[in-house]
Formats: sequence, structure tokens, C-alpha cells
Amino acid sequence: MIVLDVNPGIANTLCYMLLSCGVRGIPASDAETALDVCRSHPEIDTGIIDVDDNEAKGVHFISEIGHIRTTGVFRTILHSASSGEYLKENIVCPGIIGYISKPFHEENTFIQLKSILSKIIFKGDEKRNYLRVIPASDELLRTDFRLKEYPGLLYGKIINLSMEGIAIALLKSVPPLPLKKGARIIDLHLNLDFREMTIQGNIVEKRRDVIIIRFISLTEIEKIIIARYIFRRISD
Repeated sequence: MIVLDVNPGIANTLCYMLLSCGVRGIPASDAETALDVCRSHPEIDTGIIDVDDNEAKGVHFISEIGHIRTTGVFRTILHSASSGEYLKENIVCPGIIGYISKPFHEENTFIQLKSILSKIIFKGDEKRNYLRVIPASDELLRTDFRLKEYPGLLYGKIINLSMEGIAIALLKSVPPLPLKKGARIIDLHLNLDFREMTIQGNIVEKRRDVIIIRFISLTEIEKIIIARYIFRRISD
């Protein structure tokens, strides 16, 4: 999905939110850049478009995107301080599927965006629930956790991370019995970009000293923190 907003902080945060919902967003600060991205990636058929900022030229993007698409209608989520009724009357766009209101507020905007995304069917690589990233070589991403069936604290190094779960290389030997498929992980401590989280999960696979954990549930804030980290890694 293309995300057109002149403010890079807002564009990137919208991309974090999209990624936390399993959708990869590509930020663009102006209409021409966004159109070039869509020409290079014809599979992109949806966008969040700021139609208020003159520098972003969102209205220009909307008027031009139909000319470069060969099939289907480009689906547009309008980002604006104006009401939905006003936008319907003043923005000529056959593919409007929703509205995100301004001013930008992380929690409220996320609620609006999730509501819109729940009604959309994505195709191909644009929908990536299992996109995994590897920590940078200069990062020392350590974690500790407890097993429901084992009293001791266990330590590991993060090998990769996704919105669905995490792979951990154990840093010291552990009795083999507790580390089995289906074992419940409690108090998994993660620190990403100086934000601490405590998550629960289940072991879904074990390979020697590596365990694969699937998160049981994440709060909305935890989803944003993980998505922000993943987005930063895939953007490096």
C-alpha cells in the first residue's frame, strides 16, 4: 500500500500501523514519488492519501493514478481534516473506501485504520502476516522468559522477529523436557527501541538450541512497537 504524506513521521507511523495489521506500506512525501512507486509496483492497488497538504499534492495523485493502472479501480483511503461528506462532494475519486480524520492521533487513527482494513481483501505480497526480520549485526537483542512448567529463568538471543512470533537461540543449556512443542511461555521480556514488553506465547518448534515461539496475544501498543522495529529493519 502507498502512504502519501509530506510529514515523514506521520507517513512512517501509518506504515507501522499497516505492518501491525499484516500489510506492508511504502511511504512517499509527494504525488510524483508515489506515482513512480505505483508504476514500479503495479500490484499496489490501495493507498492512504493526504488530500490537505499542498506539498503532498494528494488530489493530483488521485487524478493521475487511474491513468497508470491497467486493471481495476485504485482503492483510496483519504486522510483529511474535512468531513467524509465534504470529501465525497469535492474529491472526484471512484475508489474511496474510507476516511482517516485529522489531527493525527496514534490511538484514534489506528482504530479508524483497522476498521477500514478489516473490509479489504489484499492480494500477493502486499499482505504479509509472516514477514520476519533479522536484528542488525550491531544489535544485542537478548531476552529472558519463563516456562509454565519450569521454575527457572531462561535466557536467549533473538534470531528473527515477526508480528506472529519470535525465534530465540538459547544461551545456556536447559533440561529438554520443558522445551517441547506446545509448551507455554510466560513473561517473555522484549526490549525494542527502548520500549519494554512482557508477552506470552507457545513453543511451535524446537531445533537443537533454537526455539520458535508464536505470540498468543499482543496489545495494540505492543503491535505498534514490534511493527515499528520491523519497518525500520526492512527500510535500512
